[in-house]
Amino acid sequence: MKTFFTSRQFSFSKASQKNFCSSLLMFTLLLGGGFRALAQTTLMSWDVSTQTGTAATGSLSPSVSNANLASGSGALTRGAGVIPQGLARAWGGSNWEQTTLANLSSNKNITFNVTPKPGFAISLSAINPFSYRRSANGPQNAIVEATANSITSGISQGAIAFGNSTASGADITPTVNLSADNFLQNINGPITFNLSPYGATSSDGTLYIFDVANSTASDFSITGRILGSETLALSGFKNCFGFASTAQSFPLKGDGLTSDPVVLTAPTGYEISTGGGGYSSSLSITPTSGSINTTISVRLSASTTAGTYNGV
Repeated sequence: MKTFFTSRQFSFSKASQKNFCSSLLMFTLLLGGGFRALAQTTLMSWDVSTQTGTAATGSLSPSVSNANLASGSGALTRGAGVIPQGLARAWGGSNWEQTTLANLSSNKNITFNVTPKPGFAISLSAINPFSYRRSANGPQNAIVEATANSITSGISQGAIAFGNSTASGADITPTVNLSADNFLQNINGPITFNLSPYGATSSDGTLYIFDVANSTASDFSITGRILGSETLALSGFKNCFGFASTAQSFPLKGDGLTSDPVVLTAPTGYEISTGGGGYSSSLSITPTSGSINTTISVRLSASTTAGTYNGV
């Protein structure tokens, strides 16, 4: 059992009207619980069934993208060394590495990124499905490398194999697992992937992401979890001793979560609630079918020293 935690912070400064001193307060959200294989959602996916067979030279944007990912996430991009080749229901090309070991500095690769919106954190689970088609002289393996928080590493699963070279294509087995890589968990910035195929026996050898099922289902997907809020700061809290301040609110959103509750803990002097009632110093919110989409209210408690509290 692997325990997963993520944090979300809102910052406030406290300015006393009597002595003008200030101190930094943090509003912290924690998600805790066991990491379960089914606790994931599709963050991005690509359906190549609509590819017509022309050798398109551009990138391929995702067909589906989670609403809490940044707008720049996802386009599959061939390296400059890859020669685009046309094949119906497919996206890829030829001129892959003919070395017996991956060349991660080569431009014969495929890159893409997964980037959450500001205020959100993501944890990645898998690349599943990864449906492909290759020619008999195409690349036989690939290394999946990723960069997150200035750490660049191949995934712990190691090389993946393109073991099928028939015209019907196949899915990568076993599934490309990302959940065992700690550097891909609880990331609040871009994660950039470098997929480097190798082991082709000719420059004419082809490799494609391919519509194996001959359907509009996903052919290449990134699964994982995402949690956070688009509200980055709250400001202007005022109270008089014995009276709570006017409440402010922020949305809390998440997908691909476990059934374990999301626990929010307010800083000293603040209290929080859902629905504007039943305020307390902490909240426990249980995801519904793996998702959360609720509004959290925040206010200064009636017992907090009088003053003005501003977001930073």
